[in-house]
Amino acid sequence: MAKLFLQPYFILLFSATAMFIWILIKYREILNYKIRRLMWIGIVLLGIMWVFSIPIVSEAIERSLYLNPSVEYFSPEVIAILSGGYELGYSKELDVLVMESNMRVLNGVKWWKEHPDAIMVMSGADHSKLRKASRQTELMIELAQYCDVPRYNLIADTLSRTTREHPQKILELPSINKQTKIGIVTSNWHMRRALFSFKQYFEQVYPSPIPVSLVDNTSFSFQQLIPCPDVLSKTTTMIHEWIGLLWYKLIVIVK
Repeated sequence: MAKLFLQPYFILLFSATAMFIWILIKYREILNYKIRRLMWIGIVLLGIMWVFSIPIVSEAIERSLYLNPSVEYFSPEVIAILSGGYELGYSKELDVLVMESNMRVLNGVKWWKEHPDAIMVMSGADHSKLRKASRQTELMIELAQYCDVPRYNLIADTLSRTTREHPQKILELPSINKQTKIGIVTSNWHMRRALFSFKQYFEQVYPSPIPVSLVDNTSFSFQQLIPCPDVLSKTTTMIHEWIGLLWYKLIVIVK
């Protein structure tokens, strides 16, 4: 618990907020209206940062992105696993998938074992200038093969760079058309936008029945009220996800 209060982010955030409030109280009579207003704006902004930095708020925003699980039985012909990134090593052999990608591939494999006739498509081009665009899908395929998925059941989409491009590029792959039954594997917080994108190109699209989530603590504790920079980063990702979904819908409406 002490480490949470001693982290630089918490100390700076708390100190800045306390200092603004102390100045307003101590020197209220000598500060003009404009300065007081600016200081109140500063306090509000710090308060917003504080709120977005606490786990309980971040988890609430993440859960707002979740879709209700489908109870309908679905036998996919293609299981599309959307990439979640990877980390560059000092050499190509030391490249590793990030935890998000690992979870997606492993859950995709679990779904595939229930439908072994399905084709698995690893979707996502590499953004790094130090590796080929296929590096990310190579790592995903290697992990799937390690989990006993035959190579002939694996296809790589090395062209799509965004969620909107995933279904577009997958549709261009051999033996895949609009009537193909597509199952999507991605994180719970990303599934809403992914499902919306795929439904623009495929007639039958279903989310993975296997949950993949960043939320790892559903019980309340005092620690969930302590601001943390990692939590702020996650909150930013979730807000970007909502903005991205709204943007995709706006594009469809405009078209």
